[in-house]
Amino acid sequence: MLETDGFYTKKFAAFWTNRCREVNTVPIVISGIGFDPRSMQAAKILKKNGINPKLIPINFSVPSSEGGDNNLEKATKNNAALLSEFASITDPLNIKMFDIHGKPSGGREVVNKIFAIKELLENGTDIILDIGGLPRSLFAPLLSFLLTKREQLKFKNLHVASLPDENLDNEIISDQILPPKYMYGFNPPSTEDKLVWIPIIGKNDPTRLRKIYSKIERNCIEICPVLPFRPNNPRQGDNLLLKLHDVLFNEIQTIHNNIIYIDHRSPFLVYREIIKLSDYYSKLLGDIYGDVKVLITPLDDKTSCVGAVLAAARKKLPIMYADTVSYKVQHSKILLDEIDSEPLEIWVSGEAYDT
Repeated sequence: MLETDGFYTKKFAAFWTNRCREVNTVPIVISGIGFDPRSMQAAKILKKNGINPKLIPINFSVPSSEGGDNNLEKATKNNAALLSEFASITDPLNIKMFDIHGKPSGGREVVNKIFAIKELLENGTDIILDIGGLPRSLFAPLLSFLLTKREQLKFKNLHVASLPDENLDNEIISDQILPPKYMYGFNPPSTEDKLVWIPIIGKNDPTRLRKIYSKIERNCIEICPVLPFRPNNPRQGDNLLLKLHDVLFNEIQTIHNNIIYIDHRSPFLVYREIIKLSDYYSKLLGDIYGDVKVLITPLDDKTSCVGAVLAAARKKLPIMYADTVSYKVQHSKILLDEIDSEPLEIWVSGEAYDT
């Protein structure tokens, strides 16, 4: 498990070129096949640099709200066709995102299917979970599972590849949203636990904030929204605060002093802040209320969600999220654009921390 400051770098290709030379083997890459052009980006960058990874593909489907966006379907087919270029060590793991009652089931299913092929991970030196093409309802439970069961699964090191792209993220809009649920793979609170809610906010999404708060209002005693601070765009968090003013201050009645600004691009800053808040509120309010738990809601990009998952796994904290039933993409041709950017390399568990 993560005990100290983490290791991550923007120089993904250089890191893995050196790493493969050092350990004399190639990594196993777990990657999603969806409509997102970041699907399998880690594997593509590795191959471009002379490294042919072992691939475990995850096939899932989330519909377009228009019921038939040709560009969305074409992007999904293009990403699926890329499989023939790589050394897959298993057939694609087909994941149903919802059960027959329409309830989210993808997180449980992806964990079960990875566990069913656990022998493929045994004695592996490096496992990379490429989250670029995976929704958080899949990658967050899977990351928690791999992180907490690494020794049981008998592989040495766990890495995450994440490719933040604010413009692309803003194009992909959640259209239909389900009622919020505690995310599979994390520790749900008891009905008696008091909650300190930490929504990690990266975009103007008042619907999810309202839905989640209405679910936890009875037990919620404090709210600490985490907003983005970007050195190259220092007004971003304040602008977002203005857009969400009504829901945060008039409806949810957040205290101004509880607003926290963090550079969400560093998952370890998010991780450390959640750990700090969990320790602080447990100590401060524990004597008054008894069991106090921090509840995390990741509403920013996937990189900050990695930090949230690391903290939740370390402290056994719950995560609540409202799943998306369908998406709409404002300018869907963007899904067909080639992406050359390297993902972030985030080393989350293994020999870098086993001291």
